[in-house]
Amino acid sequence: MDTGISNIIDMVLKYSPIPIGLWGYYAFHKQHSFNKKLQKQKAELDKDIKYYDQRLTLLTEQVKFNHIRRNEDFKLWTIKRHEAYMDMHKYLTRLFYMFGELQLFLWGPVEILTMTSTNDVVNTLEKLDCNQNGINKIVTTWNTDKEQAKEMIELLMQKDLKKKMMEIASIINDKTVLWSLYLPINMRNILLNFYLQVEESFRENDKQLWRTTKNEVLERRIKQLLEECKEIMNKMVTDLSGELSNNS
Repeated sequence: MDTGISNIIDMVLKYSPIPIGLWGYYAFHKQHSFNKKLQKQKAELDKDIKYYDQRLTLLTEQVKFNHIRRNEDFKLWTIKRHEAYMDMHKYLTRLFYMFGELQLFLWGPVEILTMTSTNDVVNTLEKLDCNQNGINKIVTTWNTDKEQAKEMIELLMQKDLKKKMMEIASIINDKTVLWSLYLPINMRNILLNFYLQVEESFRENDKQLWRTTKNEVLERRIKQLLEECKEIMNKMVTDLSGELSNNS
C-alpha cells in the first residue's frame, strides 16, 4: 500500500514539469500576441490621431482664413459704401443748388436785367452754346425789341438749366444703379423715386416761360423737390456719421 502511494507520488513529481512548462509557454505566447495586437492598434490609433490632428489644423487655418477674408471684405465693402454716399451726396448737392436757381426763373433770371449792350447779349448766348444763326437772330431782335430779345434769351437759359438738371438727375439715377450693392434698399428706393419726380416735373412746355405761367402747382413742386433733395442729403450725412462713429 505504501509502495503504491509512493509510486503515484513519484509519477506526479516526475511528469508535473511538462504541463507546467506547456502552460507557461502558452501564457507567454498569448501575452506576446496580445502585446503585438495592442501595439498594432496603438499604432493605428496614433496614425488616426495624427490624421485628424492635421485635418483639425487645416480646418482651423481655413476658418481663420475665412474669418480674415470676410473681415477684409467687410472693410472693403464699408469703404465702398462710404464712397457711394459721398459720390451721391456730391451730385445731390449740385442738383440742390440748381433747384435754387430754378426758383429764380419763376420771377425771371437776374442776368437778363443787367444786359445793356449787344456784347452782353452775345456773351450770354455764347455761354449757352447758342449757334451763330441763333445769336444773329436774337441780336437782330435786340436792336429792335429788347424785351422780346430778353424773353428769347430767358427761354434759352431756362432750357439750358432744365437740360443740366436732367443730366444731373440722370447721373444720380445711374449712380444709384452703379452703387446698388453698397446702398441700402430704402435709400435706393428714395433716390429712384426722387429721380422719377424730377423727371415728371420737367415735362413742361419748353416754349413757355415759367415765370409767365403763374403756375402755383409748379412752384409748389419745385419747393417740394428742393426740400426732398435736402432731406436725402441730410439722411446720407446722418447715416454715414452713424456708421463712422460705430466703427471708431
